[in-house]
Amino acid sequence: MNSIFYYTKENQVFKEDLISKALKRFDEIYLESNYLSLAPGVKVLKVNDLMNEPLFISILNTIKDRFKLITEKSDLNFLQMWLVNSNSNLTKKDILPYKTHFDRSRRLKAMVYLHDIDLEHGPIHLGQVKKNINIDQKRKELPDDYQKKGLNSINNSLYEAKPSYV
Repeated sequence: MNSIFYYTKENQVFKEDLISKALKRFDEIYLESNYLSLAPGVKVLKVNDLMNEPLFISILNTIKDRFKLITEKSDLNFLQMWLVNSNSNLTKKDILPYKTHFDRSRRLKAMVYLHDIDLEHGPIHLGQVKKNINIDQKRKELPDDYQKKGLNSINNSLYEAKPSYV
């Protein structure tokens, strides 16, 4: 299987006033019960939910434009937006989305950090699994209750080297 992996890191993609507005709205959403909550500090907005959030539409359009520049693909569609509070003091590193895992569905993702990050506060970790482990095959074979059973977790013994943060 020939796969293409895109990774880019950009700073100051959004203007300060937009970041301030987004942070305020994120705080409001965490207090509301309008959206799906998968874990403490995690809210999921589906595509229909996003239509009610003009601020997020603006953010998504900016992300879509960036992806178009990077990938030269213009047919991107957003299915959901996850709002994640990744403060190390508040999160349990052994639950999704914080623990190292692979997803059942293959999707292009954008991570937008509204605060500065460091090792203890929010970076994503990426790693190469050992060559004899076929994650794509594992992904395809996941049963419906895979998350509950933790079947999409990746423990450190499966990596070629320790994952690094980006």
